Amino acid sequence: PFFGGTLCVERPLFRTPVMMTGGAGTACGGTLAIDFNAYIASGNDPGLVAGRDVWLQAWSKDPGFSPPNDVSLSDAVQFSICP
Repeated sequence: PFFGGTLCVERPLFRTPVMMTGGAGTACGGTLAIDFNAYIASGNDPGLVAGRDVWLQAWSKDPGFSPPNDVSLSDAVQFSICP
């Protein structure tokens, strides 16, 4: 359990820089996206190397809602980094 959702990844947790979704008002039309190839190339996480398995889950906050309803979690995804 995590903020009313389910955290699907385990420690160690690493966070990307804060991102804006571009959603406005009550339409909830925003999206989160990351160029993971560019993130790997940045060297911010030296553990991201060819052959490594990666598990990702988006954690977002919406200041338009009061806690605890201001937090949401995406489904999780898993992939391997190819050489």
